[in-house]
Amino acid sequence: MTIAEHRRSPGRWLGLLWLLGAPAAAAAQAPPIPPAPPAWLAGCWLQTGPGLTIEEVWLRPAGGSAVGASRTMAGDTLSLWELMVIRPVAGALVFEAAPRGQPAATFPIIAFTDSSLVFENPAHDFPQQIRYDRRAADSLHAAISGMVGGRSRTINFDYGRTPCPDRPAGD
Repeated sequence: MTIAEHRRSPGRWLGLLWLLGAPAAAAAQAPPIPPAPPAWLAGCWLQTGPGLTIEEVWLRPAGGSAVGASRTMAGDTLSLWELMVIRPVAGALVFEAAPRGQPAATFPIIAFTDSSLVFENPAHDFPQQIRYDRRAADSLHAAISGMVGGRSRTINFDYGRTPCPDRPAGD
């Protein structure tokens, strides 16, 4: 086919229309972003070890967001605390974490299933990835991972559901 014949060919236009429609079709087939954090995350979670107790509490999702707090106790001493929120930003869920009163770091969602959430921010120092996996109704696995000093590092948290206190002790 000559260039002149190609210019007059109706197939040329069909190919161009297909190319223009391909990105829209791919976007339409992209997995949907969850509209809100999952309800299974809500509740009080506990991990204990020798001399160490880690508690993580998530309020039930409302308004498309979930708010959480975590504290790590070394014996009777508070060694780490963190405020967290999972909320929609620009059409996607993000995980924001502010450990020890530092400014919040933001981690956009990169993957999810009905029992897992994965957030990632490659530009953050550590961690670069935060993951939550529901293992069973009363079991939650969380992991933070990334590079530290050129080496890969992962910290795992295996939580069991624990009763949330109704009110402060002594009331």
